[in-house]
Amino acid sequence: MLTSIWQAVRRAVRPFAAAVVTALLGVVLLSGWLDAVDWPASGGWVRAHLPALAFFAVAFAFAVQGIGRVVRADRPARSRPVGLSWWVVVLAAAIVVVAVTGATEWLLAEADHATDRGAARVDAIKTGLGVGAGTAGIFALLLAVRRQIHQEHTAADTVLDATEKRVTELYTKAADQLGSGNAAVRLAGLYALARLADNHADQAETVLNVICAYLRMPHGRLSPEVSDRHESELQEAQVRLTAQRILGDRLQRFSQNPTWGGQVDLTGAHVAGIDLDFAGLSYARLDGATLIRASLQYADLSSASLVEADLSHAKLTRADLEDADLTDANLAHADLQGADLTDAKLTRADFTGARLPDGMEFRNGLVVRT
Repeated sequence: MLTSIWQAVRRAVRPFAAAVVTALLGVVLLSGWLDAVDWPASGGWVRAHLPALAFFAVAFAFAVQGIGRVVRADRPARSRPVGLSWWVVVLAAAIVVVAVTGATEWLLAEADHATDRGAARVDAIKTGLGVGAGTAGIFALLLAVRRQIHQEHTAADTVLDATEKRVTELYTKAADQLGSGNAAVRLAGLYALARLADNHADQAETVLNVICAYLRMPHGRLSPEVSDRHESELQEAQVRLTAQRILGDRLQRFSQNPTWGGQVDLTGAHVAGIDLDFAGLSYARLDGATLIRASLQYADLSSASLVEADLSHAKLTRADLEDADLTDANLAHADLQGADLTDAKLTRADFTGARLPDGMEFRNGLVVRT
């Protein structure tokens, strides 16, 4: 209840303040206080102190801006101009009235000292109205600038919406192609996804997840030595090899244009022979993955999960395996020369015939330091 009352009071403060200021201006004009002002003397003083007054005006503008930001600190930021507030219109009208009145009064006071007093007063009124027209023109110019900014924002939003729509259509079409029964269509879908991720960095992680999910799907164990397999299986093998090459090319840490990122999840995937040299695989999930003869040289596998992964005959030269979990992993005959196994979990890992880093040996089922 109190919150609602406070919000209502806050909404009423600004209109009430504008009404009070406008009423005070009317009282000033009706009371004739402006007639008592020595406008010529005031004008001379303003001209003499114009530079200092300009600095004070700038300081006042910054102060108002700072106060406004403090007041609006708890409000959601506005990303684009909103409708023109009515109090701005009232304030602009009041400024125009004050400008016309002040200029006219000052010019009429000057006209009283002219030889032809009547003609001078007429000219003074015309000039005062001209000052009002000029002041109103300034506000009209500001309004035109604001309208232009709004139109530019609208155009930018239109382009953004069109781009997002096109990206969504491309992604949907490519994803549909991956589900095709035709291997050539699936290949086209993979390349379309890769191109989409290359051109739109915000889609790279999504595309990475889709390709990893495709490689995780179950399939037959394919090998070039088998001669009696079906044509469809051979074609699927080529599709998967293409997916592996796309990952290997895009995940290189030292690529000149690294656009792909995100956590790699190849849990249980059969990706024998995959080339992931220099790949960024930190915190990757590779539990139960078949990585036989995989090339992971200089790969970043820090904190990766490789529980029960098959890395037999894999090349892990100078790979970063710090804090990696290799519990029950098969690393038989793997090449780990120069690899960093600091704090790696090696419980029940099989390093039979593996080439371990200098200062480490595999004895009686355990890795020991020599």
